[in-house]
Amino acid sequence: MTLTDYIIYTVWCLFPIFFILVALWGFLEKFSDKSSRDDISDYLKQALFLTICVAVSVFIDRKAIASIAEIVPLEIPILYYRIILFPFVMFILGKLTGGSIKIEVEKNPLLKYNQKSKKR
Repeated sequence: MTLTDYIIYTVWCLFPIFFILVALWGFLEKFSDKSSRDDISDYLKQALFLTICVAVSVFIDRKAIASIAEIVPLEIPILYYRIILFPFVMFILGKLTGGSIKIEVEKNPLLKYNQKSKKR
């Protein structure tokens, strides 16, 4: 493995490590009764998803990136394919797993445009 391999793999691994550390921080806050938020499981799910993405990306990088670069007729350096591999794998696996819960904006009854008008 070259220095480029170590740099790319380190950057890829920083994403799940970040979510694991945030989950650990949330657990410590919950353990000390300083926070009432209960989003630790969300952080752990994100860390698991990113760990799987890193594993798939490393597997593709080690086994198939050279053949992928040969299939595409353009003269693009292999390093470019390696840089975009992790975001591409995250996108594909995110589409396959269905993503997270749909975020919806709740209607606030106190806002002027959400109040029912009084008919006279």
